[in-house]
Amino acid sequence: MVYLQITLKIAPANRPAAAGVYQRYKAPFLTTIAGAKSKELLVRDEDVEIRSCILRALRRSARAAYRAAKRSPLGTLAHSRPASRVRQRMIAMPERTVVTILAALDDAGVRFWVAGGWGIDALMGRQTRRHSDLDLVLDHRGDDEARARRVLAQLGVRFQNPDAVGDRRLPRIIQLHDRGGRVVELLPVDLMSLPIVASDHRSRRRSGEDADSDGRPTHLFSVGTIGSRAVPCLAPEVQLALHEGYELSESDRRDVALLCARFGLALP
Repeated sequence: MVYLQITLKIAPANRPAAAGVYQRYKAPFLTTIAGAKSKELLVRDEDVEIRSCILRALRRSARAAYRAAKRSPLGTLAHSRPASRVRQRMIAMPERTVVTILAALDDAGVRFWVAGGWGIDALMGRQTRRHSDLDLVLDHRGDDEARARRVLAQLGVRFQNPDAVGDRRLPRIIQLHDRGGRVVELLPVDLMSLPIVASDHRSRRRSGEDADSDGRPTHLFSVGTIGSRAVPCLAPEVQLALHEGYELSESDRRDVALLCARFGLALP
């Protein structure tokens, strides 16, 4: 059996006309398409509200099941690649939550740069896919990490995954999540540790350019947009460098392709 659901956003004033179209074509559809069945059209405000409540309840149940699995003896599987794909479908990091987190960090004076999937979408100026987490690069110097953790704790993002491990590109990964399973990854890093950045910075420093008041190389950074908010993010070349040296997932490959097409970079 094939199930087709069509959802239309229709202003309340136009719902009677929309229901009329549905009623006019429902009978011919059921009588001419073999095996076709139909349920009634939901056109009332209370129907829409009930349906939304059911969806919210299902999402809460899915998140609760995921958290229970993490606490069980099977918890080590919760961070495997298949489990990550399942989590991406169950738990989303929506745009409004991202904007709330970034605004709170800004207000607290935390210096950060958006990376990962949301970082690429910030550079694109629009959300191109669902995201299950938010990656934030921090300068490993200073107290930005401590301040960021305090801000996130106030927002409920205070549970740390002790099994998160870094790699040669990002040696430290602090993976925090809230009770709903939404993940924020803090990535304290020596900004000069990326090979592409280090070699480029040496030539720029010799020519007397490229450093902010704190000695950070300015060519590492850019400004993107999430929602209607301008946000600091890593430059396209740096984003690309962070996607090298490991097997890319399907969403990573798509992100890289978008990034390279938008900024004229060569695919790795």
